[in-house]
Amino acid sequence: MNTDQIKKIKKIASILKVLYVEDDLLIQEQIGRFLLRFFKDITYAHNGRDGLDKYNKSDYDIVITDINMPVMDGMEMLKNIKKINEEQIVIITSAHNDSDNLVKLIELGADRFIMKPIDFNRLLKVIAKYAIELYTEKRKLALEKQVSQHEIEKETFLDGVVMPLLILNGNEVEYANETFKNSFIHHNNYGKYNLSELFENEMLKSMNKHELFHYIKKNQNEAYKIFFGDKKKSYIIKINKLKNSTKSICYFLNLEEMEEKLGYVKKITTEHQESYDLTTNLLLRNEFKYYMSKIPKNTKYDAVCFSLKDIEQFVKDFGVASLQKVYAKLGKYLMDDFSDLREDGIVKIFYFNTNKFVILTKNDSLENVKEILESFSSSKYYFESKKDTMNAMRLDILTHHINEENSINNTIASIDNKLYMLKS
Repeated sequence: MNTDQIKKIKKIASILKVLYVEDDLLIQEQIGRFLLRFFKDITYAHNGRDGLDKYNKSDYDIVITDINMPVMDGMEMLKNIKKINEEQIVIITSAHNDSDNLVKLIELGADRFIMKPIDFNRLLKVIAKYAIELYTEKRKLALEKQVSQHEIEKETFLDGVVMPLLILNGNEVEYANETFKNSFIHHNNYGKYNLSELFENEMLKSMNKHELFHYIKKNQNEAYKIFFGDKKKSYIIKINKLKNSTKSICYFLNLEEMEEKLGYVKKITTEHQESYDLTTNLLLRNEFKYYMSKIPKNTKYDAVCFSLKDIEQFVKDFGVASLQKVYAKLGKYLMDDFSDLREDGIVKIFYFNTNKFVILTKNDSLENVKEILESFSSSKYYFESKKDTMNAMRLDILTHHINEENSINNTIASIDNKLYMLKS
């Protein structure tokens, strides 16, 4: 094996964990020094019982063991290890080359037998073989996990889009988002669904997939009457090819529904036009300044600043795309739980920035507001199907008493400082 090959084996083996079981301390030291040239993570054991105990406490890529040892021999340890994980790679070293032992070892599932005294070149070849196999498998699993995570993030993002949407591969429907399924088909078997059935127009209803998508691509500004349950709604359908891909994205635009679902509501009055965040449907930061200017003199108000705890861990687990759904859900919870206080003009709820929220409340309702927010940790969940403490929407909360002698800008600066102090 040449120098370049050895370098490659060192790089590959450096990510693997080895359990080495040997009762002879001199041999253990000699073989251990050789193994450390390739493996960074080696656990040593002095007999079969010690080896089995350590095996039960961790995961190992390769087990190397002697046969004849006190307390428990290597054969008994091999038997127990294979019961735990029949795929475990176990290399046997022994000074005894009798046929009975070899047959038993093969029956127990030993992967390789190396005679003592150890020939290091032979040991290196055996190590190289299994290191390459394990590295290839680990890389394959990592790539599969990466692809799987990418698909999850993509679907999470697309499911958060409030317009009906399809991913087409040629003329086949590869994916339909939740809005499309909930709006039109109410099941997951969209691949076999005849999309032409959606349309009122008899000509479109008679078309196959190829004809239908070809027609839509040529007439993308046309309004189509589509059945929505028992009703008919007008949609503009757009099909755009994805860059560097054979796939296309097809989305259905209903302008009236878009305005309603996105929550981009501008309530026009003769005095003031309110603006709302698209995702949470909460008042935007700039609205806080306006409402501060409308507080009557000698009226005590407080600002309750809060954010979602552990949001960074949530992003690591489920991806950035999942945040849109989380904030939308939090916004709905806030609007529902504070509906009475909002209608009575006691509180206003604002989305200040990413994971930064503020409730402006009359002083005599401060404790009520805090109590409602604190109840989220036991009543509100990221996923309704999994109601446990790890899934609870826990909030970090700080309060700021508004001093009417301070300017509005100074008050907002103080609230920003409180928001900065919150943990996320």
